[in-house]
Parts: sequence; C-alpha cells; structure tokens
Amino acid sequence: MVVFEFYIHAADKIWSHTPDAYVILEHFADNAEEKELAEYRVAEGKGMMLWGNYNGAYSQNTTGAAGADFSTVYHSNRNWTVPHLIGYMESHDEERLMYRNLQTGRSAGSYNVKTLTTALDRMKAASLMLFTIPGPKMLWQFGELGYDQSINRCPDGTINEGCRVSPKPVKWDYLDNADRHALYSHIAELLELRNTYKVFTDGVAAIQSGTSFVKQFSLQNVPYTLSPADASQMNVHIVANFDVIAKGAAIEFLHPGAWFDYYSGQAVSVSGRTHNLTLKPGEYKLFTDYALKEPVTSVLSEMHHDGITLYPNPVENELFTDEATVKWLTLYTTEGKQVAIVKRSDTSWDLSGLPKGLYIVKVEDRRGVRHAKIIKR
Repeated sequence: MVVFEFYIHAADKIWSHTPDAYVILEHFADNAEEKELAEYRVAEGKGMMLWGNYNGAYSQNTTGAAGADFSTVYHSNRNWTVPHLIGYMESHDEERLMYRNLQTGRSAGSYNVKTLTTALDRMKAASLMLFTIPGPKMLWQFGELGYDQSINRCPDGTINEGCRVSPKPVKWDYLDNADRHALYSHIAELLELRNTYKVFTDGVAAIQSGTSFVKQFSLQNVPYTLSPADASQMNVHIVANFDVIAKGAAIEFLHPGAWFDYYSGQAVSVSGRTHNLTLKPGEYKLFTDYALKEPVTSVLSEMHHDGITLYPNPVENELFTDEATVKWLTLYTTEGKQVAIVKRSDTSWDLSGLPKGLYIVKVEDRRGVRHAKIIKR
C-alpha cells in the first residue's frame, strides 16, 4: 500500500508541473491495483501506464511447448477502461525468445523450431499476435532481428546466471542475414500498419483465451460497418498456428462476405460467421474486409516512387535505376553522415566500397527530391 500511495503522490507531483507527461510504471501487482493506477485521474486525460510482461506466454507458443494464453495483453480483457497496458514479449530482464526457440524448440518430422529460419518465422507469427493488438507495446533491442544471445551470456560466450547484467554482443551483422532481415521487414510493416490504420490502435479486440495452439482474434473498427467504403473503415481478423504440426482452424469472422488475405492477396468468400481452413505449423494469416492493394511497408525489395525504381535492395555491389532521369544520388548513414559512392553510368552506382549496413538514399531528379532506405550486404 505504501508503494501504491507513492505512485499516486509522484504522479500528482509530475502532472502539477508537466500536465501532459506520461507516467510509466514497472510495477507488477494484482490486477485490481494496476487497474486503479491505470485509471487514476483518467477523466482528466491522465492515468498511468504499466508494463505487461508476457515473456513466458509468448515464449511457450514460439517454442511450441504449449499454447499459453496471452489474451490479457489486451487491456479490456483485464477489465481496464483505458489502453494503458504496455505489452511486451522481451525486456531487459527476460530471456530472449529466439534463444529459447533455438535451445528448446519442439520438432515434428522435418519441421524443427531449433532451425534458425523456422525460429525466425515463428517470431513473425508472435509479432503479428502482439503489435496488431490495440494499446502501447514495447519492442526490446534487436528483437526485430531475432536476437538470440542469452540474457545470461558471459563476455567469454559461456552461459551463467551470474552474467545476467554483463555486456551483450551488439549484432548489427544480423542485417546481413536474409532471414533475419525478413523478420525486420515484417515487424516494420506491422508498425506501419499501426501508424496507417486506426483499427490497430482504436479498434475493439475480441481475443480468444485459452491454451489452444491456434490463436485468433478480431479487430472491430469504431464505428463498425459490415461494408467498409475504404481502408479507414476496415475490420481485421488474425490467426496463427503455434503448433509444430498442421492444425485445422475455425476462423470466426465478424461477418459473412469477402475477406482478403493481406499476405497473399487472395480473397476468401465467407458464407457464415465461421470459415474452416488448415494452417501449416507456424503459419499465420491477417485478413481484412477491405482489400489493401499493396503492402504498406517502407522496407521493400526495390524502391519505386513516382516512376523511379532503385534495385536490388538489399544491394551487394551495384545499385541500378530503370531510368536515366536521376540527376544525383546521395547516400547517408543512419547518423546522417554522407558516404562516397561512384557513378558508373546514367543508371548505376558502385556501392562495393561501402561497409555493410543500413543507408538512407537521397534521389534527385527533375521532379524533386525523395528519400528511401537500402541495405548494403
């Protein structure tokens, strides 16, 4: 009770001089206490945010150990009236999911979670089941690249609980791995979906609870319509199979009619509320009831904008454009430092001398200036 009163006093003090400050607590207590803190002075547009630790539940799913329940990562399933729960799979104080995947992941036949590519694919499924749920989320450092160094890793590479707070390797070289980069792109796209369509931040989620390996939830837009006129009105359904074998899934859509598989672009005709399909191990689906013509991600295999195409991306030695209209092309590091490149022709540039990593491209032509991102392998 003393700690609770301290938080109330501290929040009041902070808001007295900075009324729009965010107060975020790493405070794990009974739900009734956390609910009261989350809703404190909410009528004034305040209330505190609290960390929501779902490391164990998501890890059990990604390793295939059990279909653990993570439905309360959505604030309404805790009976909170405000989205003040910061859900996360990993933090400074939790074991990395990828480390567990590679060490303890289950297998069935040729499907093996301990295989890097498979483990990373399962992180895509878990990320889909986290970042599309309304409410704030936390992504821990290098999680977007599948960080697989144990939290107990010692500087010499051994694993010991005494090394829990020892320095851990900085793994920028993960960007050079195509499978890791695919996870990076996948998460970037999920975050872009959140930023683009309000259903992922303001929608009403209905998440199935329980320990089934097949997880699914719907996102109902506000206001809700069965026939969205555009993407801003669309509704969403998401499903994933965390088992290591194929599973039948009864998809409980919000309404009958046409639904569209975001990743394949295929339409699904739903005659009733339920649609049956079989999901391969680790397979995931994102359905919308308004067809999104193109993925929203800014991390693409090529950059196409106003008639200018740059490719390939990632690039190894030479970067090309399909038109000789580029007056100049400039590359910068993510810290804003310009780097030297050699123009080979009107449509190509030599990047072979650049270190591996992420770069910002500035393209100038008769139509103006645009920017894009590329990966140097």
